[in-house]
Amino acid sequence: MRACIRLATMFLLLFPVAASAQPVQGAQGVRFGEYQLRVTTEPRSVQAGETFQLTLNVLDPNGAVSSDFEENPNKFFDLIIVRDGLDEFARLSPGQGPDGAFGGPLRISVPGRYFLYADFTPRGGSPVTAMAEFTVQGAAPEAPALTPHVPGRIATGTLGAEVGVEKTLGAHRIDLKLSQPDGSPVTDMEPYLGARGMMVFISADGTEFVRGSIVEGGNATAMTIEARFPRPGLYKAFGEFLRAGKLHELPFVLNVE
Repeated sequence: MRACIRLATMFLLLFPVAASAQPVQGAQGVRFGEYQLRVTTEPRSVQAGETFQLTLNVLDPNGAVSSDFEENPNKFFDLIIVRDGLDEFARLSPGQGPDGAFGGPLRISVPGRYFLYADFTPRGGSPVTAMAEFTVQGAAPEAPALTPHVPGRIATGTLGAEVGVEKTLGAHRIDLKLSQPDGSPVTDMEPYLGARGMMVFISADGTEFVRGSIVEGGNATAMTIEARFPRPGLYKAFGEFLRAGKLHELPFVLNVE
């Protein structure tokens, strides 16, 4: 259940770059004629294990570069990168350069096709999730098959949880009870991104992206996450939780009926 992209995550202000990849549609909240995400890399051909420059431009419904966004201190421009097959994952907060673009230097060790999902809110508008993709050259290893882990108990090397799934009117309710990997209590949870954690869900083919809403209540280790899935099928959840100043990931697969 390993889910961390092997990459360098420090983003700096942007330098001019070249080369481009066509934006693709499919992420929740993105329809024809709305905001798109344009990816450019320098060099054009990205090689596994080598540092490259990544630049992201947001295009408005008229195709012009948009640079004016609402300033949410917890999620101004939230970027998630996932490999096709959903076995590599990273959440980044790239800086914005003076030209309005986002990005910086990046290194990815595992070759393959990568999906990018960017969350932002245009000034005076509603939240948007835009999607794009690019490829890291090399002999791409095959991703493990997606097999549902929940409902039931899951564990990584640093965090465990009892996970329940319940269908409600127009949504799904995911109940989490966090613990140590061996099931013993966790006592050092801390707030993260203005909440008790973060969780997103991505469909097996990568075309659907759903951000879960953590419902307040309960305690620091027991929480409910509400998610509205656009269609049934296999989804992989990627959760992030903060313990004693260190970020811990909690991935699992569920079947949405």
